[in-house]
Amino acid sequence: MRKSHGQVVALALGLLLVWQALCMSEGWPPEVLPAPSDVAVAAWRMTWSGEFFASVWMTLRRVAAGYLLALVAGGGLGIALARYGRLASVAGPVVRGLEALPAICWYPLALIWFGAGEWMLLWVTAVGPFFAVASATDEAIRAIPHAFVKAAATLGAGGWSMYMRVMFPASLPRVLVGLRVGWSYAWRSLLAAELLVRGVGLGDLLDRGGAAETVAAMLVVLGLGLVVERFGFEPVEHRVRLRWGA
Repeated sequence: MRKSHGQVVALALGLLLVWQALCMSEGWPPEVLPAPSDVAVAAWRMTWSGEFFASVWMTLRRVAAGYLLALVAGGGLGIALARYGRLASVAGPVVRGLEALPAICWYPLALIWFGAGEWMLLWVTAVGPFFAVASATDEAIRAIPHAFVKAAATLGAGGWSMYMRVMFPASLPRVLVGLRVGWSYAWRSLLAAELLVRGVGLGDLLDRGGAAETVAAMLVVLGLGLVVERFGFEPVEHRVRLRWGA
């Protein structure tokens, strides 16, 4: 583990040195590629002024609301698709088709429906992961071996206990894959929408100021994404695999 961390640090330092060397060459003016020192100064200035904290808080609040809404609604739809064959035959292809549609494509309609405000951002954030979660839940439940369900029914499981003790644990590893994909949809969609809507948020921060400020904001976006992956999804998936298998 320590060796792995050392390799990551060495790679990061190497990239910084290459970055600095490129900036020191005459072919890369600071307006095009700011030096690491310029980015650090810009990041410190935005942190001191409170811009970073306000933008990070607003974006995280929005993505959490949209993602949780998508989890509840998409999970419910996925269970319904897996349970009712007629609904799946009609709505299943539509869900899978809309899952492939980039969520930012909903931006023009959301702008007409809700105007340029928080409701529009919530819609764009939630609609992408909604279809991804619904499709993943449907496929995960359908992938459960029929022998598991039959054996549980023989032992007396049924109704709510069947879902909670058999179907939910058996489908959870596959569902988590859909949740991770849904998170990436929500994160990207929100940042893209914030670029288009003026206000407080990391997406808006990307479009303000010079190149140094933009790169600083990009690094914050990258860091937050890595934190969610490393300390959010990875530990949960590890525990699920240990308890219920892959």
